[in-house]
Amino acid sequence: MFIVALVQSINGVSNLIFYKRYISETNLTKVFPKNISTNVSDVQFHYNPPFLQGSMIYYLYYVDENMTSDEFDKKYKNKAEWVGQKNEYNKKNGLLSGNLLMSSDESYYERQEHENDFVIYLVEGKCDDSGYCNHGKFLYTAFNEKTKEIIYRAEQW
Repeated sequence: MFIVALVQSINGVSNLIFYKRYISETNLTKVFPKNISTNVSDVQFHYNPPFLQGSMIYYLYYVDENMTSDEFDKKYKNKAEWVGQKNEYNKKNGLLSGNLLMSSDESYYERQEHENDFVIYLVEGKCDDSGYCNHGKFLYTAFNEKTKEIIYRAEQW
């Protein structure tokens, strides 16, 4: 069991077959969809369990050509404690400092100029008292009206 946990923490889980299992075992369904719609494209899922002092990450990305800002806003605005673009966030220093986008090989995209096209709906964001979020957790979803990209992400470190 230890070796399986070690291998998963290094490689993570990116097979969509396991999506429902990992999401249903958590409280993430208040933001993450219970099922991934069949009308979306470029679906990427990544789960990295915590190991030793590593962080736990749940990440779902896809493109939904039918989604609108109004529809997205209706779904998530009332659940969010903060809504805005990444460069506007200043409530908890360092909470949203990581990249929003991941590639299909679970590495982060180097498209940071693209990140501020997303509107982020931060549902939960907690940090320690270190002054720069040395330990914490967040849960958010984000939508890009231009590209129709949607991100669901939870992390605890």
